[in-house]
Amino acid sequence: MQCENSGLCGRLTFIASVLVLVMFVINAGFIMSNRALQEDLIAQQAVFTGKNNKIQQNSTFANINQSLIQALTTAVIARKDEQIKALLIQNEVNLSGIGGVPKQ
Repeated sequence: MQCENSGLCGRLTFIASVLVLVMFVINAGFIMSNRALQEDLIAQQAVFTGKNNKIQQNSTFANINQSLIQALTTAVIARKDEQIKALLIQNEVNLSGIGGVPKQ
């Protein structure tokens, strides 16, 4: 395509280059915004992972605690150990309903 009017071709070229520049600036803004959002997402995922690990750890400890309480309760019943019984009562472990252990 040949321009018969060089002034019109110059203006069209200038407008096209300005539009390309504007699109470049907008694209750069989107890229920076996207990076910031990705960093926020990574930080939130790290917090979520930490909380999830803490919940799993607490669940594991709860199972261990329950097993320990059951073993101590069995010791109270089998050996009639008053020290273990006092320890369980002190830590608010309900001994009522367990065969052979009187209610406190």
